[in-house]
Amino acid sequence: MKEERQFPRASINTQYCLIGDRGAAKGKAKNISPVGVFVRTGESMHVGDRVQINVHLPQYHGSVVSRAEVVWICPKHKPCGDQGVGLKWIELSRSDVFRLDNFVRHCQEA
Repeated sequence: MKEERQFPRASINTQYCLIGDRGAAKGKAKNISPVGVFVRTGESMHVGDRVQINVHLPQYHGSVVSRAEVVWICPKHKPCGDQGVGLKWIELSRSDVFRLDNFVRHCQEA
């Protein structure tokens, strides 16, 4: 079954830092789009958890700092690839939406 997303994602391997009610975590983000980001983490998180996250965008695109909500979880024992969580941006600024859109397009053209 082919996966169809409304917004394209860029594969990345860049650092993130997040802070939530369950504590703080650092690690690598796997992919990103103007609507969300998937981060690898071993931390215990639940769907609906809200966090403050800072994701570095490589190649001089700066960082995105925003609130985000956990919308899905890939636990270690599941075959979805990497253990981590899918986060949906909330309170994302217009400039960050623009930055993410440009970053994803740049990655797709490369």
